[in-house]
Amino acid sequence: MGIFNKLKKLFASEETEKKAESIELKESEIEEWLNENDEKIKESFKGKVNDFYELLYKKLASLEEAIDKLEKVNIKDRKVENKIIAFTENGRKEYAGILREFISNLRNKKDEDNLAHFNEEINRLFKLGPKAEFKASQLIGKEIETIRNIIQSIKELDKEFLDLNKELIEKKERVMEIRQIIKSIKEKKLNEEKLNEEISNIEQTNKKFNEKLENYESEFNKIKDSSEFKNKEILREGLKKNESALAELELRIKIIIDNKALERYMHFENDKTKINFLSNYLKDSVNSLMADENLEILNYFQIIKEQAQVIKLKENELKNLEINKSAILDLILKRKKLTGNIKDLKEQLSGIIVEQKLENLEEEKGIAEKNLKLNKKLAEKLNDKKEIVLSGLAESKNSFQNKINQLFDKDIKLTWN
Repeated sequence: MGIFNKLKKLFASEETEKKAESIELKESEIEEWLNENDEKIKESFKGKVNDFYELLYKKLASLEEAIDKLEKVNIKDRKVENKIIAFTENGRKEYAGILREFISNLRNKKDEDNLAHFNEEINRLFKLGPKAEFKASQLIGKEIETIRNIIQSIKELDKEFLDLNKELIEKKERVMEIRQIIKSIKEKKLNEEKLNEEISNIEQTNKKFNEKLENYESEFNKIKDSSEFKNKEILREGLKKNESALAELELRIKIIIDNKALERYMHFENDKTKINFLSNYLKDSVNSLMADENLEILNYFQIIKEQAQVIKLKENELKNLEINKSAILDLILKRKKLTGNIKDLKEQLSGIIVEQKLENLEEEKGIAEKNLKLNKKLAEKLNDKKEIVLSGLAESKNSFQNKINQLFDKDIKLTWN
C-alpha cells in the first residue's frame, strides 16, 4: 500500500471509518481548525502515554520487589573464597543502587509528548548496569535472572507502545509537516508583499522620472523658441561667417608674402636685425604684417627684385613680388575689422546664458534617463524573483491542499486570500 493511501486513514476514527466530510475553510481559519484537531490528537496521545506509564509503574513495582529479594540473598555462608564473596557483595550493592536510581528517575519525570526520557533512562541503565550485574551474578543467579527478565519486559514496552500507537504517532508527525507548510506559505506571502512594495516604489520613482523627462522636453522647446536663444543663434552664425572670412583673408596674406623669396634672400643677408625681421615673417606672416606699421616688408621685396639675378629668382617668382601697397593696407584694415567683429560677437555670446541652461537640462536629462534605465532593470529582476516566489507559493498551497485532505480524510475546500 502506498504512503498516501496509508495517510488517508491517519485521522479516521479508531473504531469505524467515517465517510469523507466536506469542509470549507478560509485561509484565516486554517490554523485555528488545525489547532483544534491537533489538540484532539494530543489528548488521545496523552491518554496512550498515561496507559503506558500505568503499565510501566506496575513493572517498576515488580522490579522493586525483585531488588528487595536480591538484597536479602545470603551469600556469606557460601563455601567460596572470601574475595569472591566480597566481589559479589560489592556488585550487588552497586547493581541495586543503579536499579533504584533507574526506578526513581522514571517515577520523578514523566514523558508527555514522547518517550524520550524513558528511552534515555533505559539507555543509561544498559550502559551502567552490565558490569555491576556481572559482579553480583557470581554467587546470585535466580534473583538476577528475575531482574533481567523484568528489565527486558520494561524495555519492550517502548516497542509495544510504538507498534500499538503507530498511526497516532504518524498523525502527530503529519500535523507537524502541515505546520511547516503553513510556515513556508506565510514566509513566501511575506516575501511577495515585500517584493510588491519594492516594485511599487520603483514604479512610482520611474513615473516621476518620466514626468521629469517630459518636463525637460517642454523646457527645451521653450528655450529654443525664446528670443534669447534665437538671438544667440544669429550671433553664432555671424561669428561663423566672420571667422570664415578671417581665415580666407589670412590665407591671402600668406600667399602674398612669398616665403621662398624671403628664405633665399636671407642666405645673402648678414645684418642680424634684418634677419630677425624676416624670420618673424617666415614664422607668422599674418601677425608680422599686422605689427609692421611702416610696411617695411615692401622695401625688402623691392630689394629682392633688384637682386633677383644674384639670388636666382625665376620670372614667375618675380611677379609674386609685385605687391600693391594699397591692397596690403586694405587687407590689414579688413583683418582688423574682422578680428574686432569676432571679439565683439564672442563677448555678446558669452553674456547670453541660454546655452548653459540647455547644458544643465541636458545633464539632468541624462541622469534621469540613466536612473530610469537602472530602475527598469531592477524592476525586471524583482518581477522575475516575484514569479519564482509565486510559483513556489502555488506549489506550497497545492501541497498543503493535498496533504490536509489526505491526512484528515476530508474534502477540505480552502479559500486563499
